[in-house]
Amino acid sequence: MEVKACLCSVRLIKRISSKQIVAYQNDVKALEGKDEESAQLLEFYYRVRLVIDYISGMTDDFALHEYKTLLAI
Repeated sequence: MEVKACLCSVRLIKRISSKQIVAYQNDVKALEGKDEESAQLLEFYYRVRLVIDYISGMTDDFALHEYKTLLAI
């Protein structure tokens, strides 16, 4: 399954821990053999979960710093 990335996604993926990325990749590999519609839906869910896990671990100051960095402010 191929995932197209936008510029923001590329910036964000560099900030997510390798442990979380490996878990995502394992989850996506487990989708092989499922019907295409279910696989796409679950892959999207796993990507969203990556972002949610990343954000939930932030302090307020760190979140503000990341916001400014990602938007190049």
